[in-house]
Amino acid sequence: MKSKNRSHPDVLRKEAMELHANEGPLKAANWLLDRIQALDESDTGMDAASLAGLYVLLADLQVSAAADSAAITALERAEAICPSRNEASLKLVEALIDSERALESEMAPRYVSYIEAGTNAGIRKGALRRLATMLRITLKDSPDEITSRMELLDRVHRARSNLRFPHLYLGRGHYLREDYDRALPHFRALDERGGANEHILNLLARSLEKLGRIGEARGVYIRSLEMKPEQAGILFRVGRIDLALAQR
Repeated sequence: MKSKNRSHPDVLRKEAMELHANEGPLKAANWLLDRIQALDESDTGMDAASLAGLYVLLADLQVSAAADSAAITALERAEAICPSRNEASLKLVEALIDSERALESEMAPRYVSYIEAGTNAGIRKGALRRLATMLRITLKDSPDEITSRMELLDRVHRARSNLRFPHLYLGRGHYLREDYDRALPHFRALDERGGANEHILNLLARSLEKLGRIGEARGVYIRSLEMKPEQAGILFRVGRIDLALAQR
């Protein structure tokens, strides 16, 4: 009878889990790390997905042993070996979301992918909180920054259409591009859900005004003034609309 190949991923996985059960996660992690490094540095013919899977298992053991930094290194190696292995990328988000790297720009697309995957609800909420900060669109942003953020915002919106911040920033992005037709539905959605303050109402009204729908715009401006009467610029716009309507 042929002996089992002790380098086969299933064999390594089984032995690591037995060590975990009998001697704890740290012992199992150290044992598996030695085996994986030997495989990684030699030409064994093991496929990338299998090797990456062993690194993911290693990371799980290291997390159980409170070796979080080592787990991040293992997951990054798994992702580098097999970029298509979604499990490694998702676990990497879970490992990094409360780290010093949590708000680095490269994390934004990772958070979006995690949200799209619909994994752990607690981590998903954390990722959304991070994105609400990272994907904010302002007047100071360059056209390229606005474009890249809007691409991610659009993916978040498709995955979670009930969220407020994608509507706000997508609407603002389209508005800054002077694409008022596409800005309008986002501002409308915020208004209909009761999430519109005077600033959002003014953007909604201005979009309507730019599209020639000045009667509707006037009504929205009036609502904004009811929220905050001391808006000289909005009073001026209402007066100008009244003059235009009177001349029709």
